[in-house]
Amino acid sequence: MIIIVIIIIIIIIIIIIIIYNNNNIIIIIIIIIIIIIMIIIIITIIIIMIIIIITIIIITTTIIKEEEEEEEEEEEEEEEEEGGGGGGGGGLEEEEEEEEEEEEEEEGRRRRRRGEEEEL
Repeated sequence: MIIIVIIIIIIIIIIIIIIYNNNNIIIIIIIIIIIIIMIIIIITIIIIMIIIIITIIIITTTIIKEEEEEEEEEEEEEEEEEGGGGGGGGGLEEEEEEEEEEEEEEEGRRRRRRGEEEEL
């Protein structure tokens, strides 16, 4: 970009020197056309660069947002799994309580049997 600007400045200086040396109208018209073309080229290059920069910014922001969303989803899944594990631990406690109740019931049955046997 800087090189293009330097080249255009050099061309404009050469054109100004030609204009002062020759007062020919055709040369002046050609020089003006060349200057206009160069200005159009510079403007298009600047516009293209701005568009490229904007698209890069948009792409990077969308990628960052997607990564953040994925991280949040993973964290939520991990929290759910941890919560499920805790619930599973609660389930283990319930199972232990059920086992204790079953053991107590069995002991009660044994005592009843013993009581029945003693009566006989």
